[in-house]
Amino acid sequence: GGMPEWSEVIELFPEGEVPGESGDVGPERWIMEPDDGVHVYNVSAPALYYFSGGFKTGISVIVAPGGGYEDLSISKEGFDVAKRLNALGLAAFVLKYRVPARP
Repeated sequence: GGMPEWSEVIELFPEGEVPGESGDVGPERWIMEPDDGVHVYNVSAPALYYFSGGFKTGISVIVAPGGGYEDLSISKEGFDVAKRLNALGLAAFVLKYRVPARP
């Protein structure tokens, strides 16, 4: 999966302090994995990526991409799913969230 255009990015903690954060996790990294699309490591700024898809049905879905508790497979299990939902007339929000396996 590639990096599609989303309609809007909604920062979940725009003031910068994420509740329950235990310390510095290092820089957030977006890495293209061979044959598996973009993965996000060290999520430090949780957000929702909004794919409106024209909002044809009035229905929205939150997509939480997996990654084995280590990272997020954001393109293959997030953005690609959002594009498919858009094709069905649904709006989608891809959730970029923190996972347990961080420094």
